[in-house]
Amino acid sequence: MAWGLTVAAFAAERDVLICSGSNLSPDLRKAVADFTVSVAQAPLLQALKAAGEYGVVKAQDSAALLNPKQYDLAAHNHLIVIGLPSQDELLQKVWGFTVSVDEAQKSLYSQGWGYLQGDIGWIECDRNPFLHSQKIQAAPVGTILVKLSGTSEAGLLAALKAFQQGLLGGFVPVGKLTRPQTTILDRDPDPAPLTVKIPPTVTLGGGKTATLAGWYDVPENEYRAIEEAAGDLPPQKIRRYKWLAPGFLEEKSIVRWLAGPHRMAFGNALNVIEFASAKDAAAAAEKMAARDKYEPLPGQPAAWSTPIGNWQNNKDEVIEEAYWHVTLTVRGNRVILATLPADVTLAIARQL
Repeated sequence: MAWGLTVAAFAAERDVLICSGSNLSPDLRKAVADFTVSVAQAPLLQALKAAGEYGVVKAQDSAALLNPKQYDLAAHNHLIVIGLPSQDELLQKVWGFTVSVDEAQKSLYSQGWGYLQGDIGWIECDRNPFLHSQKIQAAPVGTILVKLSGTSEAGLLAALKAFQQGLLGGFVPVGKLTRPQTTILDRDPDPAPLTVKIPPTVTLGGGKTATLAGWYDVPENEYRAIEEAAGDLPPQKIRRYKWLAPGFLEEKSIVRWLAGPHRMAFGNALNVIEFASAKDAAAAAEKMAARDKYEPLPGQPAAWSTPIGNWQNNKDEVIEEAYWHVTLTVRGNRVILATLPADVTLAIARQL
């Protein structure tokens, strides 16, 4: 990587590396080869391409990226790492702390989902950890990481399919699941999108067009947070949809994170929160607006707005300005909570 390049040149040089190990089974090897050919049509990659954030898709041997001489290659490209933990040392290195898997028992644990046993796929999007290292002195542009794994080959194959359909984060069950034990934050995976009209592109401030990257199934702790904010009215289903803006990975680090594809990166996102009835949804929205001191949107019934993070009461020296505002509104039995422009959020709500 030539460090004398401009930011635009850095962006142009980044590719998407489809990383897998050499000891995959024949079925998985074929599935990864097919995935590598077709993955450019996946919503996340289409959104990255529309944002100007990568060049081409390439196959990459996982083990080769662990060679210290290949550190820049790993750090300055987007990585999609595919495999089971026992098969791939690169996957082990970037695994993180979100989920623990026991392949022998075909089981996993993840906070907000609990203990699950069966054939289960796992998808997680994040920042590229190779870039966020003491070995990298400066990072004028960002790169991302996608992990596609599971408790078994059947689960991994399901994760590959679900990612290509648009799932950015969550678990993909294959057949019946069991729970070896329970926790206070258990939720059954439900990776399908809602049957609602979600626009493939939206217009952001300054006339920028952001492209839909996909959606997330969210864990039980998020359901509990909404229930508390809504005055103990429990949501029935939550989906988060995410759009990527042009050049988002060339922004300052905090904006890259918030605008990026991780489930907890709330920039340019829209939550559809379903309640048991329209009455419950209306009451929940009122409670949420009151608790977090949202201001009513002028001329709009049942619609409110506030800077992200209740900004007026939570300024600090790290995030020195509110980069997004949150819009809250109601449509039937659904509460919509979004960091898109208010007019865009209201237009989407009217289509639901």
